[in-house]
Amino acid sequence: MIVSYERKFIFVKTRKTAGTSMEIALGSHAGLTDIITPLATEDEFKRLGSFPDSLPRNFLTNPTVEEDYRRAVRQGDTKAMKLFRKDKFEDLYTVYNHASARRALKVLDREAWDSCFKFTIERHPYEKAVSMAWFRKGNGEFADVLENTVARGKYRNYDLYTVDGAVAVDFIIRYERLAEDIKTVEEKLGGIAILDRFPISKGNYRGDRKPAAEHLNAAQKAKVQEVCAEEFELMGYER
Repeated sequence: MIVSYERKFIFVKTRKTAGTSMEIALGSHAGLTDIITPLATEDEFKRLGSFPDSLPRNFLTNPTVEEDYRRAVRQGDTKAMKLFRKDKFEDLYTVYNHASARRALKVLDREAWDSCFKFTIERHPYEKAVSMAWFRKGNGEFADVLENTVARGKYRNYDLYTVDGAVAVDFIIRYERLAEDIKTVEEKLGGIAILDRFPISKGNYRGDRKPAAEHLNAAQKAKVQEVCAEEFELMGYER
């Protein structure tokens, strides 16, 4: 999640939707009082290389611990960086990487929330499930990982950008028309550069570029439709 008080926007990061690339691009515009949340280790180094002044800040209530994390990033200390993951410092976090709109409402000033342009990214659920399986594959058999990924349902994003079942953001970028919709966001935010600063992140995990529907069998498609029923309806995705 990125919260910019200066630029008046909140980005709710969803899973398997180019959210990390969006965070890196948006973080380059963040001011000193804005919130930038930590990324996975390799992505943190990518952000450091591209925008060294955009390291995570204001994501913890303890500034000393926060500076320890930034120091670890600058020094390339991956072991130290892992110690700062949310499960250890959860009580200190304001918002975190995949924080929901509900979480943001809980910790942010309501006036700030209301005054910000809030947006997120969504993608066809079949594509999210298959993308997540490739990401998790490692040395395993893809078919087995895909079956497990579909069953777990961690590709559901609806709960991140809704509150009590109602959409809580002002705009949902469609992954399928990413560049076009990012340009719309750029205009909403006064013309700031996002697309030009958009890195390719995690795209190298995918083993092929076949449509996700070709990877999923009928039972798996039915499961994805069940898990992401609201997303299919909201976005009008083909089943």
